[in-house]
Amino acid sequence: MEEFLKSMKNRYAENRKTTIIYLITIILAFTLGFLINTGDSSDKHDHDTGTDHVVEQVHYTCSMHPQIIQPKKGRCPICGMDLVKVSSHSLQKSHSKISLSDRSIKLAEIRISVVKRKFISHKIRMSGRIVVDETRVRYITARVSGRIDRLYVNFTGQAITQGQHLADLYSPEVLSTHAEMIHSLKNVISTKDNTVERRAAEEQLNVIRERLRLWGLRADQIADMEKSDLPSDHISLYAPVGGVVLEKNVHEGMYVNEGSRIFTIADLSYVWLQVDAYESEIRWLRLGQEVEFHTEAYPGEIFNGSISFIEPVIDPHTRTLKMRVNVNNEDGRLKPEMLTHAFIHAEMPEGGEPPLVIPASAPLITGKRAVVYVESKGKSNEFEGREILLGPRVGDYYIVKQGLREGETVVTEGNFKIDSAMQIQAKSSMMNPGDGAVSSQKNHQHGEMNHLSGSTVDAIEPATAIPRQFLRELDDVYQVYFDIHHNLSHDQYEVAKVNTGKLVSALSEIDTNLLHGASHMKWMKLSGNLDGAAENIAKADDMEEARGAFENLSVHMIETAKLFGSQRHQLLVYHCPMAFDHRGADWLQNIEGTENPYFGSAMFSCGDMKEKLTSRTESNEEMESAHEH
Repeated sequence: MEEFLKSMKNRYAENRKTTIIYLITIILAFTLGFLINTGDSSDKHDHDTGTDHVVEQVHYTCSMHPQIIQPKKGRCPICGMDLVKVSSHSLQKSHSKISLSDRSIKLAEIRISVVKRKFISHKIRMSGRIVVDETRVRYITARVSGRIDRLYVNFTGQAITQGQHLADLYSPEVLSTHAEMIHSLKNVISTKDNTVERRAAEEQLNVIRERLRLWGLRADQIADMEKSDLPSDHISLYAPVGGVVLEKNVHEGMYVNEGSRIFTIADLSYVWLQVDAYESEIRWLRLGQEVEFHTEAYPGEIFNGSISFIEPVIDPHTRTLKMRVNVNNEDGRLKPEMLTHAFIHAEMPEGGEPPLVIPASAPLITGKRAVVYVESKGKSNEFEGREILLGPRVGDYYIVKQGLREGETVVTEGNFKIDSAMQIQAKSSMMNPGDGAVSSQKNHQHGEMNHLSGSTVDAIEPATAIPRQFLRELDDVYQVYFDIHHNLSHDQYEVAKVNTGKLVSALSEIDTNLLHGASHMKWMKLSGNLDGAAENIAKADDMEEARGAFENLSVHMIETAKLFGSQRHQLLVYHCPMAFDHRGADWLQNIEGTENPYFGSAMFSCGDMKEKLTSRTESNEEMESAHEH
């Protein structure tokens, strides 16, 4: 009983203590509410009386994730970085504008440019080769059966002139026809003029002459045969055109039938340049356009021609359009099968109103969005972020389809620094297209989800939830990379260069806004490196240079594979210790079995699998499923 009374006494004391705490809390809450209401009425009074007094409230945001807004100091729930302080005054301003002081503009080295209309020239680079002008190729054939008794042109590549003696042909048919001619001539001479017999003999003689002409005999040859009293069994063959012997199809003593090919001759005073243009360049091309090109045989010398034909169909394998350029080659220095680097300076547009253009450094491009910072009208230090629609890039300019007007001023240098300031103040920016801050509670839950999975976005561990859409778009990049690897390992230099254009296109299609935090920043750096490496392959002058550029591309692709993985590709790292003078080099494959891109057919199987990277498909599906629930 005494223990029971003692416990009841303790409970009473605890309840009394709790009651006192509750009463103190209510009194403090009432007092705080009274002060807040008083402050609010004071603020309203100041506002009503037109004063500029504003109660400054402090908030904290993440410089990496400006959508995070917290009322007190702490760490970002996504990346763990310390939050930075911003004022409510700055947050209440427009989410698309920012004002900078003169000192800030100077420190940021901001440069501006006026949006204007102008005709611009686009330099198109293409690879090509010299080929024979098909309209200037001639076949010399036997027009009568016989035996080649003597050849005066004995090898291919020999230059000949029109009318040059090529061969002597023995032919029984020529013998009988010549004998018939001699008999007809005697009949003509023995008959009187204007008689039926004379006209018949003359007609017979003309038929024989025409037969000999159709056999390829010249008029002087036929005249010599008419002067002869004895029939001849040989005729001489002469070149109908000048040129170079491309093919010699007979040898002395060979018997030929009517229509048999004896020589193939090409006139190389004019040649064709065949070039391959990327699919994306079609809109710049037209018939009659001037083309400049140079060859390795004559460094520093520029040749030119004009486009005479554009094929109507895209090559389904290389995704290029073939064009034909007529080139004057009277000096004979250009040889068929020479490789060339060609250029076209295309004007955009041809006639009409010039397009609206901005410098290429003005837009900040991420994924499928392009953002520029425009100087506010009448306010030299205020800049507004604006999303625009870009046309093609032409040299140092972009054509603007929508979003800007002629005469407006855009930032061309320092725009990344302005964008960073916009992000810190939780305003619309290149990385944050929204008009306001995203709820910190939502992002906090996202951070908890990563915590529960045992990973952080900073580290980009294998369990990190990378969006499926990003991986789908990344898989397109992998596929083109594997195509380039296949081209180099099979010595397909020109096709590899074409595929680099596809790689750049696939990289540009990836929406970088799908990633956040450290993964986003890492991809931004990687994508720039991948783009630069691909362009170096496209600019390579030979296979060796292309393979060197491919090694650099492979370094960044392997890093990408280790960070993000793939949904549909098997990712295998291979190593060749002998590549580049035994320095060694790695590359990625999606199939087992060495296919060496650095040696090609010379040492196709040189190298071994170094590492097998696992796909992240399952872990990402688990993360997305957890996020959905």
